[in-house]
Amino acid sequence: MRALQRLFVLGAAGCAALPLAWGVDVAPRQLHLAFADEFTMHVGWLTFDALSAGSLPVVHYGVQPGRYTDSATGTSSHDPSVPFLHHHHDVTLRSLRPGTTYFYAVGAESSPQLSRERNFTTLAVPSHTG
Repeated sequence: MRALQRLFVLGAAGCAALPLAWGVDVAPRQLHLAFADEFTMHVGWLTFDALSAGSLPVVHYGVQPGRYTDSATGTSSHDPSVPFLHHHHDVTLRSLRPGTTYFYAVGAESSPQLSRERNFTTLAVPSHTG
């Protein structure tokens, strides 16, 4: 049944690649960002399966493409009452530079496999003119 749920969700989302029904699937999906302020960004994503025991979700990031000079770990949660099983991962990036573009990739702390690289630009410090 779980493999059918995966197939249905992936088909509905229009994804081209389907996971193997017999393997553990921790490929990051549905990445989303939320600004907290000009110094903080929340990064979240979903996986079908839980990360391996003791492994935390991680975001590797930096100001140059492909060069991740920093990383942060976060938390994972799972709600078994949701009809389509998934695990949600959240990581907060702190002490960022305002008005700066960061390049990042997400994954599991214990795995060398990361998502494809993405980027965001932090908010600029508000000017107080007037």
